[in-house]
Amino acid sequence: MLELPSNTDIDLACAAMPLFPLPGVAFFPHTLLPLHVFEPRYRDLVHDVLAGDRMVAVPQLAPGWERDYKGRPGLLPVCGMGLVVRHQQLPDGRWNIILLGLRRVEILGEPPTDTTYRVAKVRVRPDLNGEQSPVAAMRLRTVVAQALAGRVEREGDLARLLAPERPPDELADTVAHMIIREPEARQAYLEEDDLLARIDVVVAALLDLMEPGPEAEA
Repeated sequence: MLELPSNTDIDLACAAMPLFPLPGVAFFPHTLLPLHVFEPRYRDLVHDVLAGDRMVAVPQLAPGWERDYKGRPGLLPVCGMGLVVRHQQLPDGRWNIILLGLRRVEILGEPPTDTTYRVAKVRVRPDLNGEQSPVAAMRLRTVVAQALAGRVEREGDLARLLAPERPPDELADTVAHMIIREPEARQAYLEEDDLLARIDVVVAALLDLMEPGPEAEA
């Protein structure tokens, strides 16, 4: 059984969080992100993270990052942070890792460091209106069941997705990861603190998914 870090562990890690910036990637809590790590600085990052608390943040590179990729290109400050839950080192030193999303965080600054990779002080972005979500969550579950019936890959996946014990934020983030594809829309979802608003975004995307296409209307 995988042991997840406590809130205290996460708060401690936020003081000096390793950064793995990527273009076009918005990493959601409760989702898995597979990464193939080949650059020397990020090989160093994986080595250090595995020797420590296994937590890393994945900010999206800001527009224009191509001009300074080898240096310190701009970052979008709100990003996902996660835990390395699987890792494999290849014979040539590259890594395959999988991150499990834990929290939405905001980069506050990058203190000086002697590491080859970037490190930042971050803070957890708390969800707002979580206590007001039961009605919205019920609607979300209903629309998920309608929209994804027959679309999931394996029998039983939908039932597991809609398990009664799954919290509303986890369901919303998991479904958003599945159906929101455009990087800008994913980043906007990630930056939204209001859980009710995030649920509304997912419901709207699911309803669009159920809209018949031109061929179906003909």
